[in-house]
Amino acid sequence: MGLKPVPLDGSADLKGLQHVQVFRDDRGRWFSQTGGHIREAFADQLVAAMFAKLRGGLPRGAD
Repeated sequence: MGLKPVPLDGSADLKGLQHVQVFRDDRGRWFSQTGGHIREAFADQLVAAMFAKLRGGLPRGAD
């Protein structure tokens, strides 16, 4: 999860993470760039993305 902005252009050492492995919301915002109901929406989107990734890795009928 992207807590605060970091450059994803290769100029920062992401310690092996790829930019596609860093979650930002559907508008590209980092967690620190949200507040109030937008922060709750960020969390909802993060949970939905986690479940989607988990379901993608499970065999059919395993969920």
